[in-house]
Amino acid sequence: MIRTFRALRRLSDPSHGSQGVPLNDTVPHHELSSTKSLTGWNDTVDDPLIASAQEPCSAAYDGRASATASVNSPPAEQSMLQPKFGPSAVVMLLLALYSTTLSGLWLVVAIIQPRWGFMISTTRGLSPSSAATLTAFLGKTIEIVSVTVFISCIGQALTRRAAAKKSTGITLADITIRNWIIQPGFIFTHYETLAIAGCTLFGALALLALVATILYTTASEALVSPKLKYSEWETRELTAVVHSYYGNFADAGVRCLGDSRFYHEAKDEPPQALIDNGILCLGHELNYQSTRDLIAFLRDDGPDAAIERMAKVNNIPRPTIYTILHDNVTILATRVDTEFSDVASLYERWGRIIDNVTVSIPHPGVWSASRFPDNKILQPEDLSNTGSFSIKAAVVSPTLNTLCVNMDEDELAPLVYTLFPHDEKEDFDRWAQEEMIQWDNSTVVDDVFRWGSKYGRRRPVFGALPELFQIVYHKPSPIGNKTDDAGYLLAHLGEPGAEYTLCQMRSWLSTDCSTHLDVFGLGKPIMRVHCGDDSDPYTYDLSVYKSSNSVKVPELWSS
Repeated sequence: MIRTFRALRRLSDPSHGSQGVPLNDTVPHHELSSTKSLTGWNDTVDDPLIASAQEPCSAAYDGRASATASVNSPPAEQSMLQPKFGPSAVVMLLLALYSTTLSGLWLVVAIIQPRWGFMISTTRGLSPSSAATLTAFLGKTIEIVSVTVFISCIGQALTRRAAAKKSTGITLADITIRNWIIQPGFIFTHYETLAIAGCTLFGALALLALVATILYTTASEALVSPKLKYSEWETRELTAVVHSYYGNFADAGVRCLGDSRFYHEAKDEPPQALIDNGILCLGHELNYQSTRDLIAFLRDDGPDAAIERMAKVNNIPRPTIYTILHDNVTILATRVDTEFSDVASLYERWGRIIDNVTVSIPHPGVWSASRFPDNKILQPEDLSNTGSFSIKAAVVSPTLNTLCVNMDEDELAPLVYTLFPHDEKEDFDRWAQEEMIQWDNSTVVDDVFRWGSKYGRRRPVFGALPELFQIVYHKPSPIGNKTDDAGYLLAHLGEPGAEYTLCQMRSWLSTDCSTHLDVFGLGKPIMRVHCGDDSDPYTYDLSVYKSSNSVKVPELWSS
């Protein structure tokens, strides 16, 4: 007959006092001594021990020593040590190298914030979406590998402390440290362990690893993942294609032809035929552009707006003058030399209505330079039309001055061929080629227009007076005549006291301005000119260059 019993060991924890735990068995009192030897009260195992006993008739029991040995004998020992360069050690070493190297690279990128340029673009290199995905993937692998290596190191350190002969051992709180990293919510559900293990070295390192684990992916996305960001201003020398000198209408006309049929028909003929076709093309282009810009300007500055502005006496600035370059780029002009544009003060000085307006426009070559491949400027289309850039260029600015004066027919007599006091009625074109250079009549507006030998500038001559609401143009002198450096037009308005209006148009390259270009992913690029700022570091610092090669351009508007 076999009898079973169960014994519970007395706990040595002082919190339980000295009261023993009752035994739940069926052994008589006189057999307690043998029961004690069977259950092994000196055992250090916390779990209940299950033992069995047989009657003396059983041959399995060989005395007290045999029972004690069979219960207390430990299992076969297995070595806790592993080779220094075993498979697991090599794997952990490789993971540590991977996480250390890549996290170091991540740190450098986060600090330097490099510009990737064409390495990340939709046209060349890696696309922005692919770059963001790759960065997120690598950042996540760094996080996972770092946690794996850290937990392995913590486990090895705790195991070594537990197995060392002279060590103080480890606590249950130390064992739960790994759960802080694997399950961050464990800290809140088992906050008692935080108070115990958090003050140790391993606990502090585990808390630091926990914070890094939680924030690493977010930090990688914010600091390392490629994003659109304005950089600091950098000084660069940009390159652009130069077709000709300023105001070369012949070259502008040939480029107007482009690859058209007119160009191919005229390129095998004498050069003058190609230039004539180009000037014809340029005339039509100027007609279209000037009409478009005039309509746009009148829409913004119609009669009602002009009356309102005049009523408020300069409290309302005149609208911005703008045009369109290549049907894509908006060019905003800036009024300059406004101290010479006050109509009231000019009337008080000269006794007549004078409108003197000077505007500077951005240098169109800056737009060409921004698109030139050698300058390696990342365009919005390289970033799925989401990027943008700005340029401040220290270049000259084309400037146009228009000076208009109201005059009567008698005052215009020295400037109109049909009003000259002689009876010769020769052809005006032939007279202009032969005698215009020698003809220099004085007028009442010489000081207004700065004509004559005093100023070194010639007066214009018109073939005849214009008809009502018509405009005639001055026939300019041959190119290269420095004394004839402006274009003129004469308009017949038919207003009492202001029957005719004579306008002078001059153009030069100003060095008082800088050109600013803003290119956006959505919307048209905008070019503007910044003038009159002595503190502007991008103002061109050379002298003003005047050109006499543009005097024929206004004449093309009438074609």
